Amino acid sequence: MSNENDIAGLISEQLDRLLSSQVSAEKRKAVEAGQFDTQLWSECEALGLTTALVPDSLGGNGLSWADIGPCLRVIGKHAAPVPLGESLIANCLLSRAGLEVVEGPVATGFDPVALDAEGLVHGAVKGVVWAPVSPHVLLLADRDGQRHLCLMRTEDLGLTPLKTLSREPAADVLCSGIKPVA
Repeated sequence: MSNENDIAGLISEQLDRLLSSQVSAEKRKAVEAGQFDTQLWSECEALGLTTALVPDSLGGNGLSWADIGPCLRVIGKHAAPVPLGESLIANCLLSRAGLEVVEGPVATGFDPVALDAEGLVHGAVKGVVWAPVSPHVLLLADRDGQRHLCLMRTEDLGLTPLKTLSREPAADVLCSGIKPVA
């Protein structure tokens, strides 16, 4: 077993123990009511999961998608009431694009919006899960036939809260000439 697999297995086991002990019906109801479990988030983030796919040289664990698969299954098994998968993907994409990863939860919306010549984002993305409780939203934007990642501060966006079947906090996101953070 390689060192990467050892790290991935260790993270997966620790995450399973943490979520087994912390996730409850009460916590899920609190999330449904719009409360974010900052303690659970902090403990999950401390495991290094949100930067697991970020290269070692950029402060991550440098794991592969195959390595992180068991963690993704644990997240699904427990229906983790925090945006771990979304933040994991966002930080992976940010690092691969040469941008800095962020601490804290990140919501992701991948219906493309527009990036104008001045670097401002315009458009709407429907159903961005975790946007109402995340300080950042990672969006995909088009400009001149090219795709760009745009990290946005949630406080700069227009949010219209939604009810979803999963009962996770979600919103339609509106960008009206907003400058990305990165």
